[in-house]
Amino acid sequence: MNLSGSGAMNSGEISTRLGLPGMAPESEAIMAARDVRLAEMTGGRLHLAHVTTAETIDIVRRAKARGVRVTADTAPHYVALNENAVGDYLTFAKVRATFAFGR
Repeated sequence: MNLSGSGAMNSGEISTRLGLPGMAPESEAIMAARDVRLAEMTGGRLHLAHVTTAETIDIVRRAKARGVRVTADTAPHYVALNENAVGDYLTFAKVRATFAFGR
């Protein structure tokens, strides 16, 4: 099963209605959790770039509470835009996402 591969937008009602392949938010959280566990296991440092989901933020918070050396960032468009912004094929709201994990 591929959770994000060729996705064009967040998965959900709007991606289904528009006939566009969606990306499951779980794909980010799964990779973030894996990378946090590896950093914890090895004592390494980890920075998660371009975090987009609340679940990933929770993963980072819990890891920091355990003493894992993890940081994260996001970008304004992840806060200001969601799938509703492209509801009528408004392509100016499309943002090319390149994640530090899973790609």
